[in-house]
Amino acid sequence: MKLRPLALALAALLPASAFLACSDNGTGIDVPTFDSGTKDTGGNTGKDGGPTTDGGPTTDGGDGGVQEQGTLLKAGDVQVVGVMPDGTAVYLSFGAKISLEAVAITGGAPTVIAADLKLSSPGKPTDDSFQVSQGVVGLWTGTDAATGNAKLQIWTKANGLKDAAALAPAADFVAGSADGTRVGFIRHVGANDELVVSLTTFAVAANVVQSPLGRGTAGTACDPDFGFQGKYLFSATCTGAQTTATIRRSEDTGGPVSIATGQNPLVNASAAGDRVFAWTRPGVGRAYSISAGGTVTSIPVENGIAEGVISDDGTAVFYRTNQGAIHKAATTTAANVVTLVDNAGAMGLLGFSSDFKNLLSHKLAPGGTAQSPRFDLQLSGTAAAAAPTVLVAAATALPIGFTGNGSHALYIPDPATATVLKARPVAGGGAEKDLGKISSFGGSIAGSSKIILGDNPTEITVGGQKTTVLDYKLLDVAGAGAATPLLTAVDPGLDLALAGKKVLFTQPGKGLFVKDVP
Repeated sequence: MKLRPLALALAALLPASAFLACSDNGTGIDVPTFDSGTKDTGGNTGKDGGPTTDGGPTTDGGDGGVQEQGTLLKAGDVQVVGVMPDGTAVYLSFGAKISLEAVAITGGAPTVIAADLKLSSPGKPTDDSFQVSQGVVGLWTGTDAATGNAKLQIWTKANGLKDAAALAPAADFVAGSADGTRVGFIRHVGANDELVVSLTTFAVAANVVQSPLGRGTAGTACDPDFGFQGKYLFSATCTGAQTTATIRRSEDTGGPVSIATGQNPLVNASAAGDRVFAWTRPGVGRAYSISAGGTVTSIPVENGIAEGVISDDGTAVFYRTNQGAIHKAATTTAANVVTLVDNAGAMGLLGFSSDFKNLLSHKLAPGGTAQSPRFDLQLSGTAAAAAPTVLVAAATALPIGFTGNGSHALYIPDPATATVLKARPVAGGGAEKDLGKISSFGGSIAGSSKIILGDNPTEITVGGQKTTVLDYKLLDVAGAGAATPLLTAVDPGLDLALAGKKVLFTQPGKGLFVKDVP
């Protein structure tokens, strides 16, 4: 889904506001993997299913001990797999067995979602799998190696664990609403897959959106794209071997609203669910408006669209053309295209600030590798046409994103040389700011110029096993002061919750903790 601002996790066009998980990206530095709130976290784990502590944390090797920080939510060996909009943390707990659990960020007794997960290291096709999507957790168990189908269950904080489908493609995808009341998922019925939407009580039958569900051809994929905006499930799906999609808006009851046919299988919807931006496989773009009663109207945008996104408020669309220009257009008035970057000026969009006032793009072919691409970087405003500001001229940079308030672009010019984080003000032509060497980018605080940075990797021994820990600090990019310490000797990778007001972290052998962000 592309329901939120484009952002920067290498080539991924995902939201700039959700700095959540971390991944290596081939640099030795943890950088954010952004979550759209529709396609979230889950999957297997690299652990071997056995305990990594021996009855309590111990330290040796002169590390000085592991100091507890924050408020303990769950003791033991824990790995966070997702955080819900209300701050509920979903995690794996490793002991004699591996369990999938959830705990409120405010504390209280953890809830066991699945007491005995079947997980292998390395992973096997018959392993159990799971995914956190906004306010729901999808759990696939009992995978059949021959068919790839499994039993699908859905967990929510309000309704607990419910059976969703006797057969469903294992480890496929579920889409949950932010409040956890609704879920969209793929199930297998007879000889076909189908996309359905349901209340998470499962008190009534699920509402079918697309049946049968196709996935295109070997040469041209048409994988289903779906996710929630409010109570509406937006989907772009094909049937059979078709390679163009129908875009729909569906609820848990009643027939789906067909918005457009013959489209690229990608959904761009406004936060209110009343506007959609779509284009055909040849790139003929239109902006669609949906009334409260389900009436659809549209206006032409432009031909030759290669990629794009709609603003959260639905008033504007931003896109790159096949000629390498970047344009902006209103969604309610035809023939109003504004050129932001001229033809041949951009090869790809890399990200937008959360307020859509600025964007990052690249002009050159990516460097690096397919798994760890690198880019040249240029910064553009979206108010009017202007020559982009070149941040990095060669295809060597790792883009991180923008600060939560959109005041600065963040990037590492050449991680192959040095993992030094840079910041550039988006307004006023300010100079690039050196934020120092980092080992992990912990996140950006929503609505603020504050960011969390990790460094000082240190190897310690806990429970007889060696592990690397990091120190994290809080830095105001717009300020002149030094960074302030936030966490010491914690596992790499943080999870921000409640718009960055709290940080979830784990300490080796001690458990899952939460701490307020100043």
